[in-house]
Amino acid sequence: MGSFQLMANGNISFPLFFTIFFIFFILIIAATIFYHIKLESYKNKRAPSKVEAAVLQKRTQVNDLSNQNNTDYFVTFQVESGAQIELEVSSTDYRQLVDGDQGSLVYQGDRYLRFSRI
Repeated sequence: MGSFQLMANGNISFPLFFTIFFIFFILIIAATIFYHIKLESYKNKRAPSKVEAAVLQKRTQVNDLSNQNNTDYFVTFQVESGAQIELEVSSTDYRQLVDGDQGSLVYQGDRYLRFSRI
């Protein structure tokens, strides 16, 4: 147990420092996981919103993760109130939507559900 006590010169021994750092690191990871689970739960409880909207613009974002290209697809909609909402969509929906399309947008928080043309 001597390695977990303060040394005579007032410094903390390495094993104690490592243990404290490890516990702190685990707590940060646990708090982050808890936060994301709670956020997803909150988003899933929200009622889907349906609004009249127009496709304003489309964009892609290429992420190079470990030499694997991963592309995210985004569409900006202008809703009937004039507000603009950017939502991530699937590659299939991205290809099917065209700038200027008018229709009904259904979304849940920041989650795109569907768009039906008029």
